[in-house]
Amino acid sequence: MASLTLKHVDRAFPNGYEAVKDLNFQIEDGEFVILTGPSGSGKSAVMRMIAGLDEVKNGEIWIGDKLVNSLPPEERGIAMIFQNYTVYPRMTVLKNVELGLRLRGIDEKEIGKRTLEVLELLDLVEVRFAKVKNLSDLWKHRTALARAMILEPDVILMDEPLRNVSPKFHNQLTQELVELQERTGVTILYATKNVEEMAEEGVKCNETDENPERLCSGDPCDSGTAVRSGKL
Repeated sequence: MASLTLKHVDRAFPNGYEAVKDLNFQIEDGEFVILTGPSGSGKSAVMRMIAGLDEVKNGEIWIGDKLVNSLPPEERGIAMIFQNYTVYPRMTVLKNVELGLRLRGIDEKEIGKRTLEVLELLDLVEVRFAKVKNLSDLWKHRTALARAMILEPDVILMDEPLRNVSPKFHNQLTQELVELQERTGVTILYATKNVEEMAEEGVKCNETDENPERLCSGDPCDSGTAVRSGKL
């Protein structure tokens, strides 16, 4: 687990549009932070820079005591769950979950041990041999989260992870995420337009309206975008 710090971070597109302008914030080790704002306010741009998928124009991104600007995604100690969470529908839950370890060349004994631990943690044991394409959104989301957790990341990034999930599962999955963070202490940055659904499930949100953390410049930010955070 680790802290996450952004210092004077900018992100501009080739057409000159500034998606993120002079962003500063720090997430403490083991903290659950919600990044909220309307569509187009720069939430996904922030996530992609932290993940190493997009270049930082100016500023610094630190994970723990490591400056990661020049590091590829696989060396940053992060796991990502974005709007279209990555699972392989024709593979079983088990194969999906253990894939990340196999790609890293982990030995079979360790793969077996860590896979079982994560399957049990996320209540996936009973469906481990089922193909993901045959499962409900509930199980697909748990599988995506298990794929992230098995890598033992310092930080998990979640960008609107429930956006493409059936609304009937939102409350249950939100509660499960809160409980998982409490049990593991993993640092989470969670981007969403709907902060209320997180607050209803026990995430403590500190309003920053008096001095909001601005994510970007231009019209999309006129409504004001803030970082809301709280330890569970």
